[in-house]
Amino acid sequence: MSFMGLLTLVPQVAAGYNKNMSRLKYLFPLLLAMGLPLHAQVPGKIATSIERGISQTQIAVERSATAAKSVFRAYPQGREDRHALSGFVFKTNYYGREEIFGVIATHSVPLTYKDPLGAYITARITVNGREKDIPGEMVQIASPMMLDMALIKFNPEDEPLLTPLTLAEQDPAVEDKLQVTGFAQQELTFVLNKPLLMSTLTSLRFPLNKTWRDVAGMCGSPVLNEDGKVVGMFTGTGEESSSLSHTGFATKTSYLHTLVAAYHSGTEKATFPLMLGEHKIVDLHINEFVSNVYLQDEEGHRILRQNVHYKFPYNTLMQHLPRARYITLNIFTSPSWVGYGASEAVLSDVYHVTYDLKEKKMIDSGLGMKLISQ
Repeated sequence: MSFMGLLTLVPQVAAGYNKNMSRLKYLFPLLLAMGLPLHAQVPGKIATSIERGISQTQIAVERSATAAKSVFRAYPQGREDRHALSGFVFKTNYYGREEIFGVIATHSVPLTYKDPLGAYITARITVNGREKDIPGEMVQIASPMMLDMALIKFNPEDEPLLTPLTLAEQDPAVEDKLQVTGFAQQELTFVLNKPLLMSTLTSLRFPLNKTWRDVAGMCGSPVLNEDGKVVGMFTGTGEESSSLSHTGFATKTSYLHTLVAAYHSGTEKATFPLMLGEHKIVDLHINEFVSNVYLQDEEGHRILRQNVHYKFPYNTLMQHLPRARYITLNIFTSPSWVGYGASEAVLSDVYHVTYDLKEKKMIDSGLGMKLISQ
């Protein structure tokens, strides 16, 4: 068996032999030195980790191995032969009642699902060291350009088979170390000890040494803090600026509560504020996304026009915001999602808002798109 294969078995061994974990604590750094995938990036010197015994790296690996019990590979039902997605199981409390859900990235929802709500995926989980397929229904979906999360509900009889993760109660601080556990290229992969670079409107951002091609399949994986709790869901990599080249993106855990609320009370009642620094521009429903952003100066001259094709350009907007007086957004609503594009979205599904950054209030809104040509 290759060292890659050996690493893949670590969570399974740990599940069956928890009493012996203390004997394995010096083995993890050795495995890291010998067999971690190239994209499971471990900073520092492995030799130092071994000398220190219980090291930060070792703790991160053990925590990731534990999280692996909660991670599943997701396939469109009936297409278990295709490339797998990643997802994970979490528990939450809704008005005093504990519930279990799964989550995957919206942008990975298969093209074959014209309307994903109510569609089923197959979740391949590990139970007592063996893989088992269980069905999961997509019950709530958020825009891939904003939150990029799709909520999964499992059959009640299957829930005892699941090992849910606990959601963190607050966001991590800059420089806090993060771990990601998921399936890159179908292979169990750990990305360890990545410092938080930035916390934006919807996402956490941390450094990666590889592009999205190297971590393909990991979208939907849990991002853990140093306590082993979920602070976000991995949604891919980006190069928004030269200083953030090869940056990992993760939607904040708090938005999972928004999806759960939408599942219970309806999409029209579940909103989140679009904040730019101190400015609350508008409340968005989870199935809405910003398609165009315009910034204008005091005289109404355009400073910036940004078309949104991938992630919401928070960084770019914040860089130009000090020079702007007005911001205009075109906002689409779509009933279903196909990859990074909206399906069945027409002009009647769009509205616009204009916000005065100096007066800190909305000054215009209406149906249809608004173009700023100056």
